[in-house]
Amino acid sequence: MSVIRSAAWLSLLTLTLSCSQPAGVIEQSGELALGLDQALGLSLVDVKSAYTAAANEAGVSHARLALMAGGEGGVHGELKVGERTYLADLPQRGAWKDLLRLLVAAHTKAETIGADKELIAKLCASQDLLRRTAGQALLGSADERAFDALFLGLLPDTPPSRIRQLAAVLLSTKGRLATIHLIHLSQRYPELLEELLGAVAERDEDVALFYPTGVVAGHD
Repeated sequence: MSVIRSAAWLSLLTLTLSCSQPAGVIEQSGELALGLDQALGLSLVDVKSAYTAAANEAGVSHARLALMAGGEGGVHGELKVGERTYLADLPQRGAWKDLLRLLVAAHTKAETIGADKELIAKLCASQDLLRRTAGQALLGSADERAFDALFLGLLPDTPPSRIRQLAAVLLSTKGRLATIHLIHLSQRYPELLEELLGAVAERDEDVALFYPTGVVAGHD
């Protein structure tokens, strides 16, 4: 089952996690690997140059950057450094350089926080995109406070794109807490149940197996 199929940019997240290559994505390997959606109409050389400059300035030598066309003319970015994944979106595709710098800066910020659970929760509660992106990348070291902060602003009429973004963050986070909150997300937004069940099915924990099985048993 594909993960959140109707979110085009999330196919690039699946690329990073499962190594399958969606159509229209240019791949470049190396210490600073790059995946670039051709729909953005960007020069691979220009993006690689900006990526290398930002990474060198931040002292990042091994990473993977993926840029994908987001919904409604936006741009989605993913930076993976070690075990951490930084995910963010900007509403204009021409802002890809700003997004690139934001992702690298979020990594720099996360490095200063480490595994401090209280500070991670504060980052996740922030309205500042850079700080929140850093906090989300640290969820693997967080406790319930950080997850509660991410769920605090969710309303019944929250746009599906926002739900999918949060699902992508949780999917990129290891651990039982992330799996449980993916399940909570599917229960709160039944209109996205099928998509979110696909995300839950990607998890390794026992609860990730039992929950979809139970849902299937109770539905046509």
